Amino acid sequence: MQQALGRYDMVEYDGQAMHVDPQQVVVVAREDGTCIDVYAQGTNPTGWRTSPYEEWSWLQPGQSVSLENGHKVSLDCTYPENAVFKFERSGWAAEFGQQGSGQLGQTPGGQQGGQLPFGWVTQTDQQSGQTYYYNEQTGQSQWDMPR
Repeated sequence: MQQALGRYDMVEYDGQAMHVDPQQVVVVAREDGTCIDVYAQGTNPTGWRTSPYEEWSWLQPGQSVSLENGHKVSLDCTYPENAVFKFERSGWAAEFGQQGSGQLGQTPGGQQGGQLPFGWVTQTDQQSGQTYYYNEQTGQSQWDMPR
């Protein structure tokens, strides 16, 4: 599978000025599902990181990187948190007994039928055993169900 991601894949809000080319990056999923190869195409750098706790690394146009399940790409070098895509292998969560559903995408979602908004998953606190909510896009966690 190969897909170009860019400006037209993003949701732009009032007052937001995105610095994303129409084809900022091309992602290619390897047939065995082990990783995704990311090729920077735009005129501005494309960000990537393997954890929400690390700084963004930047690919210049023409550079590439291989990313694994759960890693993220940012299309906007000026405001990286506004243009994030997370890569998750289809069926991965069910295969490894984890809750939540991942996909390649960045569409804000609302709750429907008790489902979590896009980017949110449930986790279990190891000390208390209680369920909490974690946003895989922003790294935010909270006890109350997000709306």
